[in-house]
Amino acid sequence: MRTLQEIDARLAEIRTAIQAPDADLDALQAEMNSLLQERAQVVAAAEQRRSMLDAIANGTAQGINPVANPAAPAATPAREERDVLSTPEYRSAFFRHLMGLPLNAAEQAAFAEAEQRTALTSGSASAGAAIPTETQNEVVRRLAQVAPLIGEITLFNIPGNITVAVESATTTDGAIHTEGASVSEASDVLVAVNLTGFEAIKLLSISAKVKYMTVPAFESWLIDNLTDGIAYLVEGWIVSGTGSSQPTGIEKAPGASWTANTNKVTCAASVPTYAEVCKLISLLPGVYDRRAQFVMSKQTLWQKFMPIRDDSKAPIVKGEGGGEYYIMGYHVQLTDKVTTLGDCYFGDLKTYIGNFAENITVEKSEHSSFRSNLTDYRGTAIFDGKPSIPNAFVKMSLT
Repeated sequence: MRTLQEIDARLAEIRTAIQAPDADLDALQAEMNSLLQERAQVVAAAEQRRSMLDAIANGTAQGINPVANPAAPAATPAREERDVLSTPEYRSAFFRHLMGLPLNAAEQAAFAEAEQRTALTSGSASAGAAIPTETQNEVVRRLAQVAPLIGEITLFNIPGNITVAVESATTTDGAIHTEGASVSEASDVLVAVNLTGFEAIKLLSISAKVKYMTVPAFESWLIDNLTDGIAYLVEGWIVSGTGSSQPTGIEKAPGASWTANTNKVTCAASVPTYAEVCKLISLLPGVYDRRAQFVMSKQTLWQKFMPIRDDSKAPIVKGEGGGEYYIMGYHVQLTDKVTTLGDCYFGDLKTYIGNFAENITVEKSEHSSFRSNLTDYRGTAIFDGKPSIPNAFVKMSLT
């Protein structure tokens, strides 16, 4: 079996080899997978040897007593493994690599360390796509800024498929207890929300002038362009995802069917009346009222709700622009993803459960746009989400 250094050296050679236009990618893929498996075995064997030696030294191995050795030097405390993705040198290396610029010695070391660690955890040799921690935090902030609904839902960032337990729509009140009497279990049950993952991808190209940009300027350009496209797609899923080969949106809440006078108001005319808005609010169960918000497009707000006046002839919409509007005291979330003019939802967005099973990753390629002297950048995120409680939203539509 080869040493860890030999395996890592060969993985580095493969990383260079796959950039060649005539590279045998299938053969290199097979060799890479074999090397990663062999590397895992080498690491596991080294860990086993270390555990056995520790057990012999401290007497925890069966039938072994500790051996006193006063002359032996004190054990050196294990060095805490650093988070290479949060280091300044990796952040610089990550973007300089994407820009096709040379790396200095510190950047090369940080890039190789991150690449090696990600290869071990994911089984992939493309660890260079791991976004630096500080940049990832900026991406999350940008997601919520561009698509505000993402910042309003209950959002997780847990790798792989997850199951979240939430209270069902039907709950029972507490009961008076007679002293000394036995207590009966409540009939409340938890509902499991199962989330998997669907790919959200944005691809864009930039000319060779990228090499003349500063690293901060390139980082800003990349975050703005890749994140925005993914954010809009995810927000669209939150509103109207079908649940078939994509996340489930509010419109398709499991178990919910939009029924007039139950969880839906269908307006009698082309503009809602004050009474119809009051009725919509009344249909939402009171338990969700504390966090309830309206979700609609900007066109619906300005064309359909702004003209409405209450019985004292005062407008029901309050706000001074900048996206901060309130309808009868309830905050309004504006999104172009509610595409039908006049449609709106009213409910508790926190009951929508979402998960980014994988942070946004970035990869580059110079092959597809070789003749145009362009470099392609691809951003990918893995997301799934669905409403956890069917009656946490009500809907309004025009005739």
